[in-house]
Amino acid sequence: MKNKYLLTLALITGICKLGTAQQLVSAWYTFTTSTSTYAAITGSTLGTSANNDDTFNNVPLGFTFNFAQTNLTTISVNANGYIKMGATLNNYSYGPIDDPGGDDSLICAMGTDIASNAAGVLSYTTTGTSPNRIFTIQWSNYTSGGGTDNLNFQIKLYETSNKIDVIYGSMTLSQYSSSEVGLRGGSPNDFNNRSVQNGTNTWATSVAGTNNTAYCELDPGPPVFKPASGRKYTWNPPPACTGTPTAGTAASTSGSLACVGQSLSIAVTGSSFASGLSYQ
Repeated sequence: MKNKYLLTLALITGICKLGTAQQLVSAWYTFTTSTSTYAAITGSTLGTSANNDDTFNNVPLGFTFNFAQTNLTTISVNANGYIKMGATLNNYSYGPIDDPGGDDSLICAMGTDIASNAAGVLSYTTTGTSPNRIFTIQWSNYTSGGGTDNLNFQIKLYETSNKIDVIYGSMTLSQYSSSEVGLRGGSPNDFNNRSVQNGTNTWATSVAGTNNTAYCELDPGPPVFKPASGRKYTWNPPPACTGTPTAGTAASTSGSLACVGQSLSIAVTGSSFASGLSYQ
């Protein structure tokens, strides 16, 4: 006689993606790209034409921003095209995402060896009203590796949604360069970055980096290879958890009993989802 075993149906529970521990940026954020209008800002000045490898610590956001489940009210800015989420950046880098000795919790718009040219300005501002304020940090008239480029770009942080935008403005190029673009989490092995290589894809069709050394190319050509003004890269966290889910009823094809080695299916009926929730 075959032994029979009682099959216990597990409760199907709603899992909210929002937690309290710091999350991996590789899994926490989803990436999209779009076209927009590059709107230059005027605001508080951090650096001007002498800006080269400089770091500016404890820059106020004007609101609380959540980066991978860590709440922050200040950032640090490095002239080499990136920011650190938090009050102090300890070591600047020309490859901030992959640098094993570099800082963690970074957002890189153009992480490479750049400096302001004679008309260069690094500035920031907070606009809007609570709970929809936007912090913008802007690099204007920067150049790469001692060339005569003119690079313009911004990083934007959004209150409440905690969305991250990188927006590129007009650019003129004098020489080839490459930069690291994307996010670094709690280690160089936690990354959410982009890859753009001339002859393979474009800034509009960037692909996810498969390693932390992935880079994005700029080339004066011919043909000229660069992001069009208004090209926007966006990293979105999961939506907030709202609403009440309905677990529904689970039933197996064998009722409440199953024999050893017997295949069965479990179906759920009457369930419903809610914003930011998934089931397991």
